[in-house]
Amino acid sequence: GLESCKHLKVLTLSNNFISHIKGLDGLPISTLNLANNQVEHLYNLDKLPQLQDLVLNNNRVRLLSGLRSCAQMCLLDLAHNRVRHVRQMEFLKDMKHLHTLILVNNPVVQLPFFRLRVLVRLQRLTVLNTMGVSPEEKIKAVNFHGGPESEHKNREAVFRKHFPDDNFVNTLDPFVEPEPEPEVDMVPEFPEPPVPHEFISLVTKSVLDSAALQAVSGKA
Repeated sequence: GLESCKHLKVLTLSNNFISHIKGLDGLPISTLNLANNQVEHLYNLDKLPQLQDLVLNNNRVRLLSGLRSCAQMCLLDLAHNRVRHVRQMEFLKDMKHLHTLILVNNPVVQLPFFRLRVLVRLQRLTVLNTMGVSPEEKIKAVNFHGGPESEHKNREAVFRKHFPDDNFVNTLDPFVEPEPEPEVDMVPEFPEPPVPHEFISLVTKSVLDSAALQAVSGKA
C-alpha cells in the first residue's frame, strides 16, 4: 500500500478502473488525479487534510457531501460526471480557498440560471466551467436571489427612508430556489465477510482434539 509514503504530495491514478477511494488515509497529498475511472461515491476524502486540487473528470459522481470536510480545496474538476442538482454546491460552501470549479458536461449545467445559482452559493470562485467569474457577475447572482445583501434590499431601504408613507413596488421578484434540501451521500456499512466453512471446521476440530488431549492427560 501507500501508507508508508509519508511525503507523497502528488498522486495520479487516472485510467485505472477505480471505483472506491481508499488506502490513502492521513497521507499529505495535495493533488489527487482520479480522472477516467469509475468513482461514484466520494468517501474517505475527509482523511486527506492537505488536499487542494482534486481531478475527478469522467467518473460517475452524483453527490458532493463527501467533500464538505475538504477545507483546503482550491481546484475541483468534476467535468463529465452525473451531478444533477445545484444545491449540491452547498456542500462546498466552507471551502474558503476554492477558486476553480469545473462542472462541464454534468446535467446540472442545463438548469436555468445555472451560473447565478452556483455563484450565489460560492462567492469565492474566480473560474466556473473554464470561464472567469467577474465581480459584476457575483453581484448579479446576489441581486438575482434577493438576499440580505442584494441591490433590491438596498433600494427598498433607501426608498422607505425617503418615502416612509408610500408603498415600495417590487418590480423584480427574487429567484426562489425550486430544489429541495440537497441529498447526502450515506456511507455504506460494509459487512464483515463470512468466515469460510473450512476454517470453522478446522477450529472446531482443534478444540475437540485439545479437549481429548486434556482428557487423556487427566487419566494419566
